Order: sequence, then C-alpha cells, then structure tokens
Amino acid sequence: MKLAILSLLSCLCLFAQQASLEGITMDAGAQTPLAGVHVSLISMGVGTNLPEPDDAYGAISDTAGHYSIGNIRPGTYILKPTHAGFVYIRESDISATPAITLKPGEQKSGYRIVMTPEITITGRVVDEFGDPVQGVDVRAVSASEIQPYGLWAMHDDTDDRGEYRIVGMPGKYYVEASVHPLETSGAPEIRTDGSLTTAYAATYYPGALAKERAKIVEAAAAQELAGIDIHVAHRKSLKISGTVTGIHEGDTGTARAETGAARATVTIRLSANGAEAADTTVAASDGSFAFGGLAPSEYSLEATYPSAVSGESLRSPIVKATVETDDATVTLSLTAGEKMPGTLQTENNAPHGGDREHLTVRLAPVDPHGATTNGGEVADNGSFVIDRIIPGIFQPVVDPLPENAYIKSLSVGGVEMQGGELDLSNRVNGATMKIVVSRNGGQVTGVITNKEGQPLTGRHLFVVLAADPASFATWRNVEASDSAFVIHGIRPGKYRLFAVDPMLFGGLQSYEPLKAIAARAQEIEIKEGDRLTKDLRADGKDNAGAK
Repeated sequence: MKLAILSLLSCLCLFAQQASLEGITMDAGAQTPLAGVHVSLISMGVGTNLPEPDDAYGAISDTAGHYSIGNIRPGTYILKPTHAGFVYIRESDISATPAITLKPGEQKSGYRIVMTPEITITGRVVDEFGDPVQGVDVRAVSASEIQPYGLWAMHDDTDDRGEYRIVGMPGKYYVEASVHPLETSGAPEIRTDGSLTTAYAATYYPGALAKERAKIVEAAAAQELAGIDIHVAHRKSLKISGTVTGIHEGDTGTARAETGAARATVTIRLSANGAEAADTTVAASDGSFAFGGLAPSEYSLEATYPSAVSGESLRSPIVKATVETDDATVTLSLTAGEKMPGTLQTENNAPHGGDREHLTVRLAPVDPHGATTNGGEVADNGSFVIDRIIPGIFQPVVDPLPENAYIKSLSVGGVEMQGGELDLSNRVNGATMKIVVSRNGGQVTGVITNKEGQPLTGRHLFVVLAADPASFATWRNVEASDSAFVIHGIRPGKYRLFAVDPMLFGGLQSYEPLKAIAARAQEIEIKEGDRLTKDLRADGKDNAGAK
C-alpha cells in the first residue's frame, strides 16, 4: 500500500511538471485570427544525441484562431505551423530554425503565431532556340545577406514544357536555373559539325551568367509573379587534362628511379555556394588523364597512388586550374612527402607546464582536402620531426596546449611567418621550424540567450571566433554546454564573435552561409591576458557588451 501511494505521488509530481502552450494564430495581411493552422511541436532531440524528449505534439487552431497544447514534456521543440497557402514568418531576421523551450511546469500563454500568404513565382526555362528545357533546378536566392527561414524549400524542377512553380516567403529574390557543372550524361560525343554539347550554363533571370548582372524580382504576400522566364544557352564544353608523374618502384622506403605513372587515381573537385561536387578517373598507363564537359570555373585536382613500398598512398599537392574559354593542362606530381625538424619552446623559456612526452606538433592543411602529416612528437628537449608533408598551406597545431596558451610566433628557416599560416607550396627544402608558445592568451566566456535574455538551455549551439570573416581558415568554434561557452588560448588581435544554431540553414552542412553573419558581427579586440565576458544572442544580435 505504501509503495502504491509513493508511486501515485511520483506520477502526480511528474504530471505537475508537464508544460503547456496556448495562444492565437494570425493572418499577417488581414490582421485577423486565422483558423485551421496546424501547430506542431517536434522534439529537437529526434534523430540527434541531444538530451531532448523524443516527442511530438500538435493542435489545430479554431475559428477564433485559438490553439492549445497541454501535457508537454519539458524540453526544446521545433515550432512548425502549417496552413495551405500560408507560410510562417519569424520576428527575427536571421534564418534560425523556429524553436521554443518549455521549462518544467511552465504554462506559456498568449503565444502569437503569425502566418502570411505565400508568394508564387512561375515561368519557363527555354534554350537559345526557344525550346523548353526539362529537369532544370530553378530556385529563389535571397537578394539580401540574410537568408529567410525556409528558403531552402523555395525551388522547383522544370517539367517537359520547361515550366516551374516556386512558392514561399515574400521578399526580394534572384531566380536561378542551375545545371550541375560536373554532371555527365553518358560518353561524350565526337562532333565534327562545330555544334556544342547539351550542357547548359547556370543562368539567372532573365539570362545573366553572373548574379551581379541579374534582375531582382520582388513579391509581396499573396502575389503571383508570372512570366519569370529564364533563357539558358548551351555552353562550350571545356576540358582539363594532364599527366600524373612521380611513381617509384622498389622494395624499400627509399625512392627509386621514376618509371612513369600507372593507374593513379585523379580527383577533380568544384566548390560553389557552399556545395561541393567531385568526380574521379583512373590515369592511363602513361599517366595521362582528362575531364571533359566542364563549365567555366576554378577546379581543384589531386592524384593518389597506393604505394607497395611504404604501405601509404603517394599523393600529389592540390593543383588549382581555371577554365573560362579555353581548356587547361596540369601536371600532378606524386610524392611520399618530406620531413621537417623543429623545436618547441615556451616564451621566456618558462616551464611548459605539461608532460612533453605527450605533446605533438602537427601541420593542419588549410584546404579541407589537403594531406595530413605524421609524427611530430615533442622530445624532452623540445625537438620534434614532422613527416609526410605534402606541399601546401598549413596551420601549425600544438596538442594539447595548456589552458590559455597560444602559438605566439612561428618561423621557418629563420624567417618569421605572419598570420599563423605556413606556406610550403614550394616544398620544405631542408628548412627547420621554430615554435614559441605563450601561456598568456586571451579568454572569452559567456552565455547564449534568446531575445528575451533567457539562456537557451537544451540546445546544441556553438560559438564562432573569426579573425577574418571571409577566411574559414581563421575561424575557431567551440560547442556551448547548456548555453554557456568558453574560448581560451586566444591570440591577441581583433575578431568577430557570434553564436550559431547547428540547425540553421537546413542543418548547416556548410559554413558558407555564415560569412554574411560573420561580416556584420560586432568586432571585439582581445589583448594578451584578457578575460572577457560576452553574452550572445542565437539570432546573431548582441545581448551584452564585452566586460
């Protein structure tokens, strides 16, 4: 009996901790209640490792626009209101996933959900002969730096009549018809009549190849823009060809006489607008290779070859090749990499404060596809040797650095390297490295809040510290722990600091959309030894100044 009573009391306590949400749904245009809105709350923990309940709740607003959801388990939820012909508009101007956090026992009332009639953009995609082009992806690209929430869904594929229909948020847009530059459709044709291939260039309305020359279309709520026709043209089929060199044969780790490149794998990559495409081919026995059907752009190429000698793949440096009106030729030189010795010391020869036997110096490639290095273990006297350095641009990393330590200076061959990057594009050439570490780096701590100044607990958030908003290589990011964050070991200088929700921009699969946020984020200066407090808002707006 006692156990039954305790069990009942436990259930009542749990029930008392449940939350609720009620409010009204509004038509932004008519400024009247909107009936029939499906209000969904979906756990942000679904499909993730977040400590969130795996729940979903919903309600339909009545004729007075009123909705009510009760018995909600506390947590953070994605708010997803839907109504035919309407889209949900956010009060914030940043493209954050609409989310709401409900605390245990919280009875949130009067929560307004504002919907606006969606816009419609229709038109046709035709070629230079006026014929329809089927299967082209047509999308609305925001003409502002900030991408409205839900913009990722504003696209459509053309049908057999070349027609498309885009629905979504009111605003100003570029309308783009795009065909992937690395797409192929079977074997290339050999033509002797001078005609072009069937590939089309990505084109902005009405027929511009560059966004800067495109025409902006603007649509107000409930407006339909018809006749937004895009004229695409066949593009010249460009080619990048070349030769792979540098394969050696032998039964030791020592490179032997060059015998030519046989069956090396060549990869070509294209990065644009935060997306990436890649293709591979196998070089011929003489090392030759070719990629055809390319659009005008800059491409990255590299070659790899599995070495039977060392057990590790030979790699070439990444080579950039730009094709605009003419084909390009490149040479990819395979190498097992070079060695670079160096020394690590603390400023003023102070004790390092850690066990040197567990310290490692490595070179991290700036290009995300660049080759990683081997070795780098630091001896008791501070010496180290880094192996397998494939030519490229790197950032030195000392791991683990003591708290608030940073790399104060870096020199190679007695020459000071500026900006913290090491350019080894022209090989090591017997140079040595010297790294000096300071233990008096800056530190920034803070809390991530919503617009009401409340900590955003239970959300997977991170904070970015960007020295150069346009260069990802200068960015550092740390994960927030229950809305709180700390970044230590900061090199003195000026930075942009902002908070990011990983569910931004359709999951934030690329940092590219964050460049606009970084560019407008408040600049802060961090001096040696500084200890700053800086609270941030998850919508990219500052909530408190540095203290």
